[in-house]
Amino acid sequence: MHDNMKSKLLNIVLACTLGFIAYSCDKGYEYQPAKPEKIIGNNNDVTIDCNTVRKIDADGSDIEVLLTRTNTEAATTVALSLTDTTGVFKLKNESVTFDAGEDSVYAQIVCLYDNMVKDTQYNIDLTISDNDLVSQFGIKTVTFTCTKAWKKLGKAQFFENWFFGYIWEKDLIQSPDGQKIYRLLKPFTQSDIEDEGFDFVSEVPYLEFSIDDEGNVIIPDEFALGFQFSGYDCYFLGPKKSSVALNPSVCYDGNLLEINWFPGLYKGGKLSASWGAASSALISLPGGPDLEELLSE
Repeated sequence: MHDNMKSKLLNIVLACTLGFIAYSCDKGYEYQPAKPEKIIGNNNDVTIDCNTVRKIDADGSDIEVLLTRTNTEAATTVALSLTDTTGVFKLKNESVTFDAGEDSVYAQIVCLYDNMVKDTQYNIDLTISDNDLVSQFGIKTVTFTCTKAWKKLGKAQFFENWFFGYIWEKDLIQSPDGQKIYRLLKPFTQSDIEDEGFDFVSEVPYLEFSIDDEGNVIIPDEFALGFQFSGYDCYFLGPKKSSVALNPSVCYDGNLLEINWFPGLYKGGKLSASWGAASSALISLPGGPDLEELLSE
């Protein structure tokens, strides 16, 4: 076959092939875009929030778990179930309701704190009961691991008469073993310190104290306050460290504490200066007397 005839034949075959491909694309194999995922349950894509903390230090407060949804057009009630073989945890309500326009709500789990055992790990499952409310990519069940933490008692009033002289409300927690060991959280915050003109160093997480059977209050030998005065680190010192005799720190009627300590100034980790006088503080436990009224008498 001559070269020019081969060339013509090739051109004919190529033209037919291209024509078939073009016809196929136009007619037989039209592109169909994927349909969006069908959200089951009347477009309610409810899920347990994946950022929810899975390890919980139970302090006696209700545990809040966030639920979210993407479609907020209509109000939706979501039934929930809780699996706990110990009976320590239960749902506050067995359902939560999204109002129209609302994309998030909290489920609340009640903790029977006094029934918990210290150093025991509790595993509980929270589940959205209705499968039709959860899309195939949503989270239906979440497992939480809970341990007994320091018990949250509420707000205590705190007053000390040396550096500040104000009455503050501070959170108070109690040892998980039930002993009368307490922590007054953030007794002096950065704003407390700087508002009074002292030099902030670090925020003290808590002041720990205990009450014995005779009503005596046991305080730390040294308590760094987290601020400086004229370049000195400010401390309160207990009886063993104080250079002056201190009256005992005592608890009155089980809910009012008088703490006696000694204000000292440290430099290089050693006591360098002091005012030579004792100081005192009052802590009114939750349910105790109002310090405003008490100090105005």
